[in-house]
Amino acid sequence: MNISEELLENWCSQKGWECIKIPPSPKETERTPDYSIKIDGMVVYAEVKEIVANEEEIKVLGQLEERGWGDAYGVEPGKTVREKIKDSYGQLKRLAERDKTSAILVLYNNSGMAGLGRLSHYHVLTAMFGLQTVPIKVPCDSAIPLSVGSDFLGSKKSVTSNRNRYLSGILTLYEHDQNGLMAFFYHNPYAHFPVDCRLIGNERCIQYRVSPTKRNWELIKCAEIEFPKRDGV
Repeated sequence: MNISEELLENWCSQKGWECIKIPPSPKETERTPDYSIKIDGMVVYAEVKEIVANEEEIKVLGQLEERGWGDAYGVEPGKTVREKIKDSYGQLKRLAERDKTSAILVLYNNSGMAGLGRLSHYHVLTAMFGLQTVPIKVPCDSAIPLSVGSDFLGSKKSVTSNRNRYLSGILTLYEHDQNGLMAFFYHNPYAHFPVDCRLIGNERCIQYRVSPTKRNWELIKCAEIEFPKRDGV
């Protein structure tokens, strides 16, 4: 068991949920999620992925250790989360489709970098809904100024109305200095089997949905949300 799995089990225990490890299938072609989580009689499947330091982060961590400060660094927004969605979707879909129930991707930042790192709210946003893009029109006549359009979430979307709909959402685990182990849950608005925010609750978990008017997340007020009926139910 790695630390991300241990933290998920601890977090579920704090929530009063039953978190059951699913044994791997003997058939390589039939990959299964890592866990079955039982919440008030409902089953939610979970695949757990751990984020470890990449080469650039290892370099910066070494610089911080040696001299107290590190060089500037960065990655494409959402790239890591996008890759984890791709890696986990097959096994999540397999059981979510079979049992007509929710399935989530659980992520934990174990890179050694402070804070949320590559699991920040913006990384999750752009991983799911596409890179933030600003259109710029360059006129042939240099005397005419550039025209800058409104930004939008463009290429490299992971979830759409016809893509990765068996992913109900992404849960990121975070060890807070003062509040202890907590989580952020990002709902997929296109999910076949969404997770009712009232089922998760507010204890040790902050929930988000994508804003209909801004390129950002917004906090969920559960009483105001009406989740669509599940397909085929």
